[in-house]
Amino acid sequence: MSHSFFVATSGDVSYDHVVGELDTPDVVATDEVELPGDGSWPAGTIYLYIDNLSARPLEVTYENGNMQVRIFQGSSYDDYRFALNLTKAFARHYGDRIRPEDNEAMDVEAFEEHYDEKWASDHCRTMVDMMIDMQKGESIMKMMGARAELQVGPRFMAQLLENREHLYDNFFERFRRLNYIDREDVFAASKLLIRNEEGTSRLSIVAFGEDVPTLLPADADVVAMRREKGDMIQVPFDRFAEMTRDRNVWLSENALFVPACTGEEWSKLYSEAQQYDLEDVFVLGTEITAEERERYAEEAALPPLGMCSEDDLQKMTYAPFIVFVLISAADGEIDQEELDAFVGALVERQEGLLGELLLHVPASPQDMMKEIVGDPDSALVRLKEIGELIDAKLLPQHAISLKLDLWAIGKSVAEASGERLGLAGQVSDEEKAALSALAVILGLHNL
Repeated sequence: MSHSFFVATSGDVSYDHVVGELDTPDVVATDEVELPGDGSWPAGTIYLYIDNLSARPLEVTYENGNMQVRIFQGSSYDDYRFALNLTKAFARHYGDRIRPEDNEAMDVEAFEEHYDEKWASDHCRTMVDMMIDMQKGESIMKMMGARAELQVGPRFMAQLLENREHLYDNFFERFRRLNYIDREDVFAASKLLIRNEEGTSRLSIVAFGEDVPTLLPADADVVAMRREKGDMIQVPFDRFAEMTRDRNVWLSENALFVPACTGEEWSKLYSEAQQYDLEDVFVLGTEITAEERERYAEEAALPPLGMCSEDDLQKMTYAPFIVFVLISAADGEIDQEELDAFVGALVERQEGLLGELLLHVPASPQDMMKEIVGDPDSALVRLKEIGELIDAKLLPQHAISLKLDLWAIGKSVAEASGERLGLAGQVSDEEKAALSALAVILGLHNL
């Protein structure tokens, strides 16, 4: 479902000129689009959106002098206004008349009168109403947003319909937030896939920890929770969603956001979860087929880094050096004791997986360290990407082992600064915070 406007243009259309006229500085094209370097409007179809605001992109097609601006179902009011302004800019500067798909061709003045803010608001809401009518039972509708895919399913819809007075605002706010949640201070939990000892069943586990706002993948089977110095409890995902229903938000049928839970709230949630702790998590498992067992056997026969390309390995080698800089610089300076502890921690692990990985360093350790120190903000982003690469390329047991090694190196470095002050094993508040941040980045905060 969509709505289009058409403009017959003359002359060479300038992308820079049109977008500049909109007085909307954050217009960007989706990643799949490469804009011409000369500022001209590209031929063919591109997708544009307003960064940090749009729910869905506009589809803009430029062929043989004809421009089409298409608004998709589920687009927000801001997206509609963007489409109307873009269409008018084409007509004012490169055409004359606008032909809506549901009307005769008209000039800009008539267009503004007919397709005003009321039309945009009404049409926007009508499209949402149609979406609600189309979603039935367990069916799932998928919509590609500006930066993420929204899945409209029964859990998402049930929560949305609880507040009909603010239904439209809540829908667009969820869609917008889903698009840009990676820019918030939110931990995006990754699923850990595990198999039973017999190799007959598998399931996925995600972690939810105290005081950490978390985005959970909703196709996980189990949620793991652990109190500090306490046992881990594991509850069915659906049960966890029900326990947190007064505070969680279904941003999509496949994405559940749970705000940070701390203090008494956390204790209450943990105590309730204990009632549903699974003695055997594999009661929720999925049977492994013979074909899968054969594939798992082949993977297990590979060396731990056997599924990584040389480029993958070289990227991963930066991880321990980033960890060193992150922890040692937390208290404002990098001292010799911390450097010695770092080197010692690497030597201790030279016979293990980390040692094997470091055989692939792309440059001297000194040059790698200079690169990281020169751009610490970029290094944090890189470490998160390395963590995701480790999860993607290593078997779960090897991924966890490597990540635990990285965290242990950080802990050794943090404790070394205390030894310099005669406080062996003592860790400063700044370094404790850095270690906690490291655990979150590596997805270890609740293991």
